[in-house]
Amino acid sequence: MPPVPLSVTAQDVRLWSNQLLRIAPTTTTHALPFGSLRTYGPVPGSRWDPHPAGAPTVHPPRWGVLYTSSTLTAACAETSQRTRTIDRRTGAPAVTTWTPTRPLRLLDLTAGSTWLIRHQASAALTTRPAPHCQAWAHHIVASLDEQIDGLYVPSAWTGTNVVLFGPAADAFPPAPTHRVPLDDPALFPVLQRVAAQIGCTLI
Repeated sequence: MPPVPLSVTAQDVRLWSNQLLRIAPTTTTHALPFGSLRTYGPVPGSRWDPHPAGAPTVHPPRWGVLYTSSTLTAACAETSQRTRTIDRRTGAPAVTTWTPTRPLRLLDLTAGSTWLIRHQASAALTTRPAPHCQAWAHHIVASLDEQIDGLYVPSAWTGTNVVLFGPAADAFPPAPTHRVPLDDPALFPVLQRVAAQIGCTLI
């Protein structure tokens, strides 16, 4: 639990109007349609799941979460971090890109953030074990969800991640800008370069 009550000022919020990107399976049981946030959780290992602690279950939309990235490299790094493999086929993964319909208000948790200092946390918070981060995410949503749409956090691997919470649900366009199967032949040379850059195997 955070050691002090949570608050947010304008200096703590980063406005995001740029493209977002996500790699996710499309044929698995829990595949999410575009524009949806995952209300099932908390999922072990999903660092910023805000759902109330306990056995994973479905929660109200307020506790929704969606992990997105700023670049294809960051998205590949995040989705391959456990296996060190970019799998282009299992679950028919696709890379989806879109631009929010309004600026997203993101709580800045990067190293230069004074929010972390004021709340007696350090930049190391973003690399702590998942249960610790999930507890912080839960209290952030419980206290600040009327003021922010999600988190702006450094990737543990490369680039920047944008973690969306329930209030961001109204910022999706009707359809994504692009949705390309990860096994699209045109994407193969790009993924080869990304795999070499982040030290992953491409299959």
